[in-house]
Amino acid sequence: MSSIKRIHSYSEWEQACYFEIASAILSAPKKKNIALSGGSTPIPIYQRIGKLLHSLPESKKEGICFFLVDERDVPIESIRSNSAMIINTIGRNLVVPFDPTKQSTESYYQHMCRKIEKTGALDLIVLGCGDDGHTASLFPDTLLLKEKSSSFMENKLPSGELRYSMTFSLINSAKRKVVFVNDNKEKLKYFSSVELSAGAFPIHQVLSSPNTEVILHETL
Repeated sequence: MSSIKRIHSYSEWEQACYFEIASAILSAPKKKNIALSGGSTPIPIYQRIGKLLHSLPESKKEGICFFLVDERDVPIESIRSNSAMIINTIGRNLVVPFDPTKQSTESYYQHMCRKIEKTGALDLIVLGCGDDGHTASLFPDTLLLKEKSSSFMENKLPSGELRYSMTFSLINSAKRKVVFVNDNKEKLKYFSSVELSAGAFPIHQVLSSPNTEVILHETL
């Protein structure tokens, strides 16, 4: 089961989120494979991580690699691209982007597998939660929720929009998962005792797995 930190101060919440990624970067061994989610919530945190990485000598950055948890059906030049946002905040050299107009989901997944072949699992996955209880691009009432394999695949939303996402199996196989949730009542309700017990939404499939930590910004 997951552990949940409920933090009332925004600055303390941001610092706690930053520390989760920074500690993974600075820990031994040198080789680390981390997957990041998109959206607006983590941008200031990623910007701080980008500054941290910029301050490190090249020898300390060897073996660090960032992958995408999920992506929209847009080219990397689009302002809606998660890959572009992460490159702009973290820095291009350490990010392996996914551009659905230029590569397949299978080729991206195979690249990821080659990077993590020795351990078979990502070191850290950073996730968020949407107003409808989705995480990554695993939305309610979509087929990818039922996928049992570990992979990175297309997911068609009820609206007809295409997304691309890690499956639950791949996400939950990570050594550690951390979920960042800002002070949004529509999101915070999924972390109430009633909703956690019911476990009815996609985010709960991650929360019910081991090695998951949730960091909530929850004002009084």
